[in-house]
Amino acid sequence: MTVKIVTDSTADLPPQLAKQLGITVVPVYVRFGDKFYRDGVDIGPDEFYAKLTSSSVLPFTSAPSPRDFAQTYKELASNTDEIISIHITRRHSSTYAAALLGRKVVAKSGCRIEVIDYDGVTMWQGLVVLAAARDAEAGYELYQIV
Repeated sequence: MTVKIVTDSTADLPPQLAKQLGITVVPVYVRFGDKFYRDGVDIGPDEFYAKLTSSSVLPFTSAPSPRDFAQTYKELASNTDEIISIHITRRHSSTYAAALLGRKVVAKSGCRIEVIDYDGVTMWQGLVVLAAARDAEAGYELYQIV
């Protein structure tokens, strides 16, 4: 089975490229005032920047929940027994910690899930995710990709 690759939306991957390479992107949450959006799902870059220039409040972000990750891992575990989940550094976000907690929920499924704090952000993270996805597509095993 092919290793499945997961990341969060802070990797700034173009959606069509993520889809083409089979990368699952878990969205972070963006808040403008009292309205929440899932990055890349409910709000895209164009709308985000439009709101940024027109809103009287600055946006805040929050990590996906452990439940978001558990749900993602469960769905992928039905098609694979190995997942690599690469995320924004824990120094800037609690996303990595949420991914670890989500992994615990799925631990008994028999699917091996490797959660990686990439120690980077944005496209720096995205480039590593792309390399991992290409290695998975080429048939490399989890330990080789990690």
